[in-house]
Amino acid sequence: MEQPGPGKKLVRREVVRVLTPGTATDGALLDARENSYLASIAKHASGSPIGLAFVDLSTGEFQATEFSGSGADDDLRDELQLLRPRETLLPRPQQLFETAKTSLLEGVGGVESRLEDWVFQRDYAERILREQFGVAELTGFGLDDHPQALAAAGAIVHYLRENAARGDRSIPANENVDASGIEALRHLDRVRYYEQHDALVLDPVSVRNLELLTPIFTEESGRTSAPTTLIAALDVTVTGMGARLLRSWFFDRSSRVRPSRRGSWRSHTLSSKPLFAAKSARN
Repeated sequence: MEQPGPGKKLVRREVVRVLTPGTATDGALLDARENSYLASIAKHASGSPIGLAFVDLSTGEFQATEFSGSGADDDLRDELQLLRPRETLLPRPQQLFETAKTSLLEGVGGVESRLEDWVFQRDYAERILREQFGVAELTGFGLDDHPQALAAAGAIVHYLRENAARGDRSIPANENVDASGIEALRHLDRVRYYEQHDALVLDPVSVRNLELLTPIFTEESGRTSAPTTLIAALDVTVTGMGARLLRSWFFDRSSRVRPSRRGSWRSHTLSSKPLFAAKSARN
């Protein structure tokens, strides 16, 4: 990139940073107390199963799951409404001219970004994830029997690498950009697969009616300083990282709740200690 100077009319410029809604990590662009998820969806040709993967680039949280059966589409939309991703990756439509049909996400997945179909192929996903995690096999991540979740996770790593490489001008133009992408995403060293049926899942309507995260009547909440939601009443964290961690505990997607976590919620109820301090002491 050239610096402007006397006598110069045209100055060469380069792209120094690529920002999309799901890859932005600048604190000025994000709410520090909420996760910023980039999601990816891989759907089998028959319509089921549907793989979902999501990552928060600022924290390194990387998870994946699958939905199957006749209600797979509805389950996917419910999960997306809880996650509220800022951007969702989807395969590019096969037809020459995209028809004006309703999107698969119906507005619940944030900005839709379309990628080539081969990015969602299983063999490519396996290769790029092995490279990213520095492992010979992916057996330990629980994705062997979930090809659509595997494909969705691979598409996320591909997309992040492409954006990281385009924004990195420190490597020669003729050099492979994969090394630059791996270096920029070094903190993404694992993906966790979680099951839906092993946990109590609250649908978005219940979450809203119970006022767990957002108040039903926003006008009334603006006129009072008292917390109007459960998360606001429990949140005594002092940093954005702590607030995001609390929200992740609130909707823990792990397959089974550990006894220590049940105990920490119970101990908070019986004492006046802040929840964040109580859980930190136990972990």
